[in-house]
Amino acid sequence: MTNNKNTIKIYKTYVDKEQWFEVTEKQFISQTEGRGAYKKGTALFTLLDVGIIRTDFAYFSLTPKF
Repeated sequence: MTNNKNTIKIYKTYVDKEQWFEVTEKQFISQTEGRGAYKKGTALFTLLDVGIIRTDFAYFSLTPKF
């Protein structure tokens, strides 16, 4: 999703906090698939399907709330 009309917003918060902030799709992929939490090509698909995912240290969501 590279053109501005189709850009999705991805929000992140740490497990021990509830302060959400926006991350880029590239950051999201790097912090989920790049660190072993999800297999390559699965994190974004899962996020779009479910709406929120968790790694050991953070939550990623399509909305800035639980």
